Amino acid sequence: MRIVVDAMGSDNYPQPDVEGAVMAAREFSPTDRLILVGDQTRIAQELSKHKAEGLPIEIVHASQHVDMCDNPTQTARQKPDSSMLVGMKLVRDGQADAIVTA
Repeated sequence: MRIVVDAMGSDNYPQPDVEGAVMAAREFSPTDRLILVGDQTRIAQELSKHKAEGLPIEIVHASQHVDMCDNPTQTARQKPDSSMLVGMKLVRDGQADAIVTA
């Protein structure tokens, strides 16, 4: 299974998102994979703190994120490169099976 994690979806992103992803990936079967979507540099820096080398985790860059105060309808138009929308497109296009966001 390929699961997208919106790594910019929590209040203190990406720290709790990456930490949870690493914990989950350590329990995965060989065919499972996590796709962390968000600011590639920040996610990579956070991954380096968790000894994630060799885990089935990849990063897909998204230059924007959705704030809690953002209007959902306007966000789809105004932030097309948000981590949430990029993740949803990965599922839509068959590159992932599910998405998780906070």
